Amino acid sequence: SGINAEYGVILSNTAQEIGYNPLYYKLNVIDSWETARSVLKSRLDNLEKLTGFRVRAGLQSVIEEKYNYGKTVEGKWWPQLYYDTLTTDVRTTCITNELTSELNKNPLYSARRMYVKSRPDEMVATDSVSLLRDYTRLGHRGAVRVRLVQAGQLQ
Repeated sequence: SGINAEYGVILSNTAQEIGYNPLYYKLNVIDSWETARSVLKSRLDNLEKLTGFRVRAGLQSVIEEKYNYGKTVEGKWWPQLYYDTLTTDVRTTCITNELTSELNKNPLYSARRMYVKSRPDEMVATDSVSLLRDYTRLGHRGAVRVRLVQAGQLQ
């Protein structure tokens, strides 16, 4: 400890985690691509009304292109997943990336960012637990080395 101590911090989120919030789940049910478009338009209009920020013309089109609107891939991409990914990126992923970056500007912290690509219902919790255990025991480089060895990418 002491004033010059460095604290390791791991900040993490899962893909589409916003869609699994049981308090809001029924409000975010997206059953078609047209519903996804309508809800996104409503949210963008509401953002402008609530904040006074001018939403750039064409923003919805840019978002739809970036997030592959309308491009269903069986078992991999569908309207609900589109919406959950988009809202998770806005509400969690981008903010957590910024927080990690800001923490690393402070010499007291060594922040690492972990993004779990699996949706919450697909996660294997034991792997996350073992990663955190290795991080605690071996430090960042050691934990990464363990993962690369396990993946067969490092001897």
